[in-house]
Amino acid sequence: MVFGDILVDDKPKTFEQFITLGRDAILMNMPYNRPINTKWRTNNLKEEEEMLYHLLKKRGKLVS
Repeated sequence: MVFGDILVDDKPKTFEQFITLGRDAILMNMPYNRPINTKWRTNNLKEEEEMLYHLLKKRGKLVS
């Protein structure tokens, strides 16, 4: 089992388990996970960084 605030992964089973727990997760886009419908899908590390920033800002976890 994976514990943490935000998961970044490409494996469908791990991603779906994390979401089921009510946690935030970002899915790294791969051909084998395309059937998963999520707005938190990234194609590269730059997009991932932007999504992480947005999620942390939403949670009030960013310090200026």
